[in-house]
Amino acid sequence: MRLLLTSNFPRPGNDEVAAYMRDELGVTRVAWISGAPDPERFESARAEFAGYGYHDLQPMPVTAQLPAGLTPSTAL
Repeated sequence: MRLLLTSNFPRPGNDEVAAYMRDELGVTRVAWISGAPDPERFESARAEFAGYGYHDLQPMPVTAQLPAGLTPSTAL
């Protein structure tokens, strides 16, 4: 199962979604893609996901070539 989540997941109030992903869908590993390299945000996200039982958060760099003038955050 592959899921795409918004960059603001997890956040308070998503307990049921995280539990469903883990318990019903069997999601055990999460690949985290940030719009820009940000080690502090990754560590924060790692802690947040761990709080929901996901202890194998993997950073995934964005390597796609974007058209001139676009950044990862504006390309979405």
